Amino acid sequence: MLKLICFIRRNPALSPEQFHRHWRDVHAELLRNTPSVARHLLRYEQNPRAPGDYARGEPDCDGVAIAWYRDRAAMEALFSEPEYLQNIAPDERYLSDPARTQWILCDEEREVIC
Repeated sequence: MLKLICFIRRNPALSPEQFHRHWRDVHAELLRNTPSVARHLLRYEQNPRAPGDYARGEPDCDGVAIAWYRDRAAMEALFSEPEYLQNIAPDERYLSDPARTQWILCDEEREVIC
């Protein structure tokens, strides 16, 4: 199991409200309705920043996305799919600030408290 955890920083042209609405209503539907995604992606989670948390000031990230894959080959295969390149990647560039979005690859989690 391989997890890609993305700490997403929104496109500076978008307000937090615009970012979260697009991420939830448009981007999620693109993933859900793109057949090649299901061949490679086991699970996709959106963890949006709570609206009240913006009161602390400009955040380092606006949300966390977690994508679960069987292995690295499955992740790389998704990123090379024509449907991904044509539909999802451009939407990711619209939605986020790639220069300030960070990500890590993780092995299977270790449960400490369940």
